[in-house]
Amino acid sequence: MINLANMRVGKRLALGFGICLVLTIGIGAMAYWGLASMKHASDDLREQSNRMLVIKDASVDIANLYLDIWHVVTTKDPAARQEFRPHWRNREPPTRRSWRY
Repeated sequence: MINLANMRVGKRLALGFGICLVLTIGIGAMAYWGLASMKHASDDLREQSNRMLVIKDASVDIANLYLDIWHVVTTKDPAARQEFRPHWRNREPPTRRSWRY
């Protein structure tokens, strides 16, 4: 077994700096691994959020279509029904978010 009391000062300093270097490299590697896993989790959350936004947009479009149909069906005045025709014909399709995942 190595006795530190019998070692020269230079060897003791080298051993101490070596231990510090190994610990620093280990802590750095753990930090890099933690940041990499956080980036992966962040990318997954962003992808899931984009999917939810697409679903929300589709839900809003369906709700608006339902309300337009309900208004036409419940309106008894034919003139009021006719005012919806240009609205439907000139209606632009909703802007869609990217459907790629």
